[in-house]
Amino acid sequence: MNWLSDQVIQAAHSLELAGGTVRAFRQGVAERFAESPITDWETLFWTRGIKRGLIHLNSHWFRLGSGRQASFSLFVRNENGLIVGLRREAITQAAVYTALVTHYGYQRRHVRFELDYLDVALQDAAGRVTLYAETKASDPVLERLVADLSTGFRDGLPFLELPEGKKPPDAFQKAAHILRNRPPHFWAVSPNNRLAFDVHYQGVGFRLVPVSDIPFHRDADLFSFVG
Repeated sequence: MNWLSDQVIQAAHSLELAGGTVRAFRQGVAERFAESPITDWETLFWTRGIKRGLIHLNSHWFRLGSGRQASFSLFVRNENGLIVGLRREAITQAAVYTALVTHYGYQRRHVRFELDYLDVALQDAAGRVTLYAETKASDPVLERLVADLSTGFRDGLPFLELPEGKKPPDAFQKAAHILRNRPPHFWAVSPNNRLAFDVHYQGVGFRLVPVSDIPFHRDADLFSFVG
């Protein structure tokens, strides 16, 4: 465990004692962290984000910088309002947000959190999305998503017939986000994967081209990002 998971587990314990959670909630959160521990890079950027005022953490709630100012919970509620589990993806998501500012050198006001269904995004001064970062709590789920995006949308979005109330597959939804916003860069991130791509648009479709990393901001000073 580390300081962040320790704090979240303590928050889970307090909520369980106060009521409003499923039984053995603290134990469930601890077991989830045992299955998917917070990685060193996530810990680094959460620590850096809090020190630099990019992340404001209060128990299991956190707020971020520019953009949406609402608080986000690290726990999940069911339709009846009962707290039922850990939102593990949010830890990765906030780490990505901080990394874009403190490692890649982008200005805080251009890094957006949960922008029109995009987990994290970069916007230029004109409001165009220049990078779309999709985060997942599970490494295999992220790898499957990337495989589907890499092979299934060169001719655009396929026609789907879905029963009423059923959502399209996840890859279809993410492909629609890419085609709607047309970012030149795509970043797929899970606790143990950081997969960077250039996006090449061809007619009504696109293809992902793997690259070594996403671009740094042109004015980034790497020496200022240490610590």
